Parts: sequence; structure tokens; C-alpha cells
Amino acid sequence: GKWLFYSLPNKSLWKMPADGGETTQVLPRASLWNDASFAVKARGIYAVGVVSSEAYPIVFFPFDGGKPRTLITLKSGPAMFPEVSPEGRWLLYTAHDDETREIMLVENFR
Repeated sequence: GKWLFYSLPNKSLWKMPADGGETTQVLPRASLWNDASFAVKARGIYAVGVVSSEAYPIVFFPFDGGKPRTLITLKSGPAMFPEVSPEGRWLLYTAHDDETREIMLVENFR
């Protein structure tokens, strides 16, 4: 409840105090696959990056200043806003291909 996180069209992630104030860039453009490819949680940010057309790493960026770490690499990028379960064990995301949209659930992805 202290921060508002938002993405911009150039695919960077920013934050600002919930009660107003200066904005700060949190993740650079290169860290996000698209404007809707992140989930903010109490301990940090889960972001979907892109390495190639078949490699989309989910990277955890901890708020405590620890080193970012890749948790899993997906074969296709999530369509919008991946979600992480409260205990951090499950990742839920929407996948799409040319014909369908599927909801995918990945267990023990960390």
C-alpha cells in the first residue's frame, strides 16, 4: 500500500509513492518482455523477459537488494500479468498461440 507500480509504453517499470511524489524507475526496458509482463509482490518483482522467440525467463528481483535470479524459462511468453501464489510456489499465466488461449499453471517454479 505504500507504492504504485506502473509500466510505460517503452516497457520500463516505474514506482511512485501511493500518496504522490517523485517517480523512480525500478526495472529497465530490457528486463520486461512487454508492458504487462510483471507481478509485484511483498518480497520483490517477478518479471518476464525475452531471450529469443522460444525463451522467456521469469526473473525475480528482490526488494532487499539481493541479486536477481531466473526462476524458470518458458517456451512462450505470457499474454498478460503473470501471477504468483502468496507462498511463491505457483505461477499462473495466460499463454497464447495462433488458435487458442490457455491458462497455464507452473508448480515449484522457484
